Amino acid sequence: MIAIITAAGWKGAGRERGLPEVPECFLPLGDGTTTLSRMATGLSSLGFSVHIAVAPLGYPFSAYWPKFILDDLPESPWTQEILDYAGGLGTLIEIENPGRSGSHDTICKAMGMIPDNWGRLFIARGDMLLQKGGLQKIVSHKWPAQHQLCPNHSFFMFDKKTATIYLEYMKQFTGEWSTRDEWWGNGKHQYWPDGHPQGTQAMKERGLPVHWSDNPVMKWADVDSPATYTNAIGIVEHDV
Repeated sequence: MIAIITAAGWKGAGRERGLPEVPECFLPLGDGTTTLSRMATGLSSLGFSVHIAVAPLGYPFSAYWPKFILDDLPESPWTQEILDYAGGLGTLIEIENPGRSGSHDTICKAMGMIPDNWGRLFIARGDMLLQKGGLQKIVSHKWPAQHQLCPNHSFFMFDKKTATIYLEYMKQFTGEWSTRDEWWGNGKHQYWPDGHPQGTQAMKERGLPVHWSDNPVMKWADVDSPATYTNAIGIVEHDV
């Protein structure tokens, strides 16, 4: 069993807490963990060989779609310290130029860079936080499947057949985009493999059923802004 965790993005979600340069997956949650460490250790404990997709050392802020402007940022969020931290949690997969694409593009690239001798492949976003027991609950569903928390926020559980289906479907979306609006806009995100209803329906028709999360029973957060970062810290504080 292999797991891929996407962790190559940067949006500056830590800027209101004095951490504008830290990629979201590496922002501290107040208990010594990060969303990346929680995801990686959780998957490791469930028997997965964890692979983490990251940007190259020194990959610049300017390569990402701008979220805000700060004059005092260093040259890159991707320091040796950050990469060493990720490398302590799993096998690193270096993704070339992830700043002008999206997580699905990273997933596709990473799927071509892992060992081929797997029977189950679990795909997770490293900036997503689940309350205790959430990951175990998702993994315990019948494979293969897509487990969706909300549109465009899914975990994928592939066998070889559905992995091939996903890669074939994604051919229409892979590549670099000049602007975020071009990448996301005009309803395009609804057609991504986890976009609802068009994308999830397309995957279902091709053989990948969808499990819907039992929200709001399972608390979760997607850390991509100062507000959602604060929300993630709150979940950790009260997750007993």
